[in-house]
Amino acid sequence: MYSLESVQFKNGFMIVNPDTNELIFWLKHHEAGILEQNDVTDLDAELTTVTNPLTDCEEPALNLKVEGNPDSPLIQNKIDQFNTSLEKMGPFQVFDTTTKTFIFYSELKDGECVDRIKIIDKETGKVYDEAITSITQTPDGNIIVKTADGQTMNSSFQLMMECLSLNTMENQRF
Repeated sequence: MYSLESVQFKNGFMIVNPDTNELIFWLKHHEAGILEQNDVTDLDAELTTVTNPLTDCEEPALNLKVEGNPDSPLIQNKIDQFNTSLEKMGPFQVFDTTTKTFIFYSELKDGECVDRIKIIDKETGKVYDEAITSITQTPDGNIIVKTADGQTMNSSFQLMMECLSLNTMENQRF
C-alpha cells in the first residue's frame, strides 16, 4: 500500500501533510510570468512603508516594477503578469546580492519606532546595523539613506539591480 506524499510539477509541487490531510502547493513561478534578460529594459522602485504586525511600526520598503518593450505585445503581456506578481509579493524589504544582504526594518525602542538598515556581508559575516535618520527618494529615482553614524548611502536604484534575483536577470544591470 502506498501513501501519497508529494506531487512534483514543472513549476512547483504539492505536498500532503499527513497529520491534517492538508495539501500544500508551492508554485515556483508561472511560465507566463518568466522574463528573459532582454525582455526587461528598466526596473523602477518606489519608496513606501509597510506596517510591522508585531510592533505596529511603519518600516521602509520598496515597491518594484519592471519595464519592457512597449512595442512588443508578447513581451508587454509577460511584463504585466510579472508586475502583477511583484505587486502581490511586495513591498520588499530584503534584497540579496551574491555578496551582501540588505534589510530595511524597524525596532520598537522605549515606545518609539526606529527605522534601521542592516547590511550583512556574506563572505566575512560582518554585519552593519544602524538606525536610519532619513530615507528619501529623489525625482530621478535615487534612494538616499542617512544613518545615525553619519553615513549617507546615495545611489540610483539602478545600482541596486544586482540585489534582485529575477530569474535570468540575476546580477544584471540595465
